[in-house]
Amino acid sequence: MRTIDLHGFILHAAWKKFNAFVLDSYISKRKEVRVITGQGAMMKEFPNWASANRYIRSYEQSKFNPGAWILKINGWLYSYMCYTVCIVTNKGQKDMMLFTG
Repeated sequence: MRTIDLHGFILHAAWKKFNAFVLDSYISKRKEVRVITGQGAMMKEFPNWASANRYIRSYEQSKFNPGAWILKINGWLYSYMCYTVCIVTNKGQKDMMLFTG
């Protein structure tokens, strides 16, 4: 299973690495990945990161290590069926519309 270890990073740097890792996992069509946060402040903050990331379908704390998380990544079909389109009118105005399948 693909894994990233965020030990030693400050929170903001870890958050950026986490988001890049999840996006890369999504593009690589991974279904499940592991994130190691350790058992400090990052572990407490992690549920907020995971629930706010649009590429994560679900997440759970590892049963054997509370400082590790297992993430389920959204498939391409899910993201294809729920997307936002920006429409620019001939007057230069923008309208945003959410499409769901």
